[in-house]
Amino acid sequence: MPERNLNDPDATAALAEVLRGALGAENVLDGEPRMGSEDFGTLPGALGVPSVFWFFGGFDAATVESGAMPVNHSPRFVPVPEPTLWTAATAALAALRSRLGS
Repeated sequence: MPERNLNDPDATAALAEVLRGALGAENVLDGEPRMGSEDFGTLPGALGVPSVFWFFGGFDAATVESGAMPVNHSPRFVPVPEPTLWTAATAALAALRSRLGS
């Protein structure tokens, strides 16, 4: 079992650069480490491969400004469909293409 489940710094930097190119630099933010209950890091840690856990926004500006954003897994978690779906698909495709080649 790995000592800590943290994003791999090199993989994180590479993915951030890919996402800046796909989504625009103004739309890619560096976040602070967060505690969570996700078991995402368990598999990459067990396999000894780098991993990056990332988020993308899904709420309109009024919800964000109010600070009333529910977290995922909450019954109140209902992102706005657009541009959330476009952002998710664009980010995932860019990440995959960067790893698999164009």
